[in-house]
Amino acid sequence: MRDGWPVGARLGTETELLADLGVSREPFREGVRLLELQGIVRMTRGPHGGLFVMAPALEVVSGLIRGYLELSDITFREVIEARKVIEAHAVALAVGRLTPPGARDLARAVDAARDAKYDRARRSGAYFDVLRTVERVAADPCLAIFDEALHRITIDFGLHERLPGDLWSEYSERGLRSLENVVEAVLAGNADAGQRAIDALLSRMDDYVHRAEGADAGLWTTRSFITGAYLSAGKLLSGTEKAGLRLAYRITAQVRRQSLEVGRAIGAETDLIARYGVSRAVFREAVRMLEFFGVVEVRRGKEGGLVVARMDASGTVGSALLYLSFAGIDPAGTRALLRQFRVAGASRAANPALALFERVLEACSGPHSGAVPA
Repeated sequence: MRDGWPVGARLGTETELLADLGVSREPFREGVRLLELQGIVRMTRGPHGGLFVMAPALEVVSGLIRGYLELSDITFREVIEARKVIEAHAVALAVGRLTPPGARDLARAVDAARDAKYDRARRSGAYFDVLRTVERVAADPCLAIFDEALHRITIDFGLHERLPGDLWSEYSERGLRSLENVVEAVLAGNADAGQRAIDALLSRMDDYVHRAEGADAGLWTTRSFITGAYLSAGKLLSGTEKAGLRLAYRITAQVRRQSLEVGRAIGAETDLIARYGVSRAVFREAVRMLEFFGVVEVRRGKEGGLVVARMDASGTVGSALLYLSFAGIDPAGTRALLRQFRVAGASRAANPALALFERVLEACSGPHSGAVPA
C-alpha cells in the first residue's frame, strides 16, 4: 500500500523474502496463504516465480463477507432486513449521482430483466443485474461489496430453480414490477419512491421464501443457515477447489448442532480427517478459513487439536478495508453514510450483517482509513 499497490509487481522469491522479513518458512507460507485467501497476492513457482501483487477483487472480499455471515448462522430474515437498509442507501446515492450513461445502463438492465421473466435459467441473474446497475450508479464500493455478499447468501438459502412453479410466476411478475419501480424512481430523481420500491421487492421475496419453506422445508431453512441451508449452498460449491469451504461449513455445523461452548475441544487433526473422509490438505485449508473467521483455534501439543473459538470479524473487516482502500474510498463520504446509517436506526447488534457493515464503515471513515490496518 505504501508503494501505491503496484498490481503485477514481483515482491521477490520465497528465499529472498524469508531473508528480508527475517522469518522461517512455516510462518511465511501461512502468511502468504492468508493473503491469497484475501486475493491480495499470488505465489507462483518456477524460475520466474515469486510473490506477485494482485488487484483486490470485489468477488473475493464479498465472498469473505458472505462466508463470515453464513458461518455466523445468519437467518434469511436478517439477510432481507440488511438488504433493505443497504439497497435503500444505494438508491438514494444513485439518485444524486445519476448520469446519462448511467440512465442508459439502467434502462438496458430493466429491458434484460423483462426479456428473462419467463426464463428460469436467466431470471435471477437478470433481476439482480438491475440492482447491481443501481449500485454502479451509486458508485459506493462499500455498499457494492455488501450487496453482492447478501445476494449470494440469498441464493445459498435455497436453490431457486426448485421454487414451486406458481410461486415463481407470482414472484416473477411482482418482482419485475418492483424493479421497474426502483429504476423509474431513480430516473425521476425520487429517492423516497425508490426506497419504497426496494422495501416492497424484498418484503415480497421474504414472503415467497417463507411460503416455499412451508411447502418444502427441505428446500428453505430460513431460521438457521449453517444448521441446514449450507447443504443447499454446497450444491453450488461444486469442484475440488471448494472442498475446503464445504468442510468448513460441515465443521461449523457440528459446533452449532452440538452447542459446543467456546474453549470446547472439537477433535484432533488425525481424528477429524478420518471422521470427515478428507485429505490433510483439504482439512488444513478448511481450518485456515475457520481460524480467519474466528470459528476455531488450533492448539498444539499432546492435548492439541481444534478448539471452539469466539467468532471474530477482524479479519473480514480488515480485508474489506484493504479492498476499499485500493478501490479509492472517500472517507468524508463514508462518514456521511455512517451518520445516515445511525440516524436511520439501522445499527442493530442483533443483525450480524448490519453490525459488520457498521464496523466496516467505521474503519473506512476513521482518520487512518487509507493505511494498513494493525
